[in-house]
Amino acid sequence: MKSKNRDLQNLSFTDQLTGINNRRYFQNQMEDGDILNRNAMYRVVLIDLDWFKKINDQYGHDVGDQVLVETARRIQHSVGAEELFIRWGGEEFLWILKSGADDVQRLGEIRALIATNLFNTSKGELAVTVSIGASNPVNVESIADSSTFVEADESLYAAKRAGRDQAVLASES
Repeated sequence: MKSKNRDLQNLSFTDQLTGINNRRYFQNQMEDGDILNRNAMYRVVLIDLDWFKKINDQYGHDVGDQVLVETARRIQHSVGAEELFIRWGGEEFLWILKSGADDVQRLGEIRALIATNLFNTSKGELAVTVSIGASNPVNVESIADSSTFVEADESLYAAKRAGRDQAVLASES
């Protein structure tokens, strides 16, 4: 019974399409999680697929799903042990990035990882880009504050306004 309950809990924390964690997992980690380092600073990072509706409209939702799965797979490999990576919803991902001197470099690497390698889909190879917005660094207790998400969201929209396929930090937007 305990094993079955644990399996059900794991399922409730996992996005069925991409296999990465979901919003419920994020909320659980914010309440009593053990992944984030309570002594470190983090950035809330929103990653949004550019022109995703066009992919769905032109190639179909199955291809859109393939793009989402591959995007999650590519980014997951760059997520550190004390960080969270979540499918936030639709074509948007949330990364709780442990902040350091290399934040700009790490976000640029994620952007390039998506943009410079074509996506192999059932309809052929597709060029895909992402826009990335990041908040200023905050402590773990402040991650879930709406103002931190507003900063990340405003940075994301600044990246979109600047032509997409960009990473913008709150201090730059």
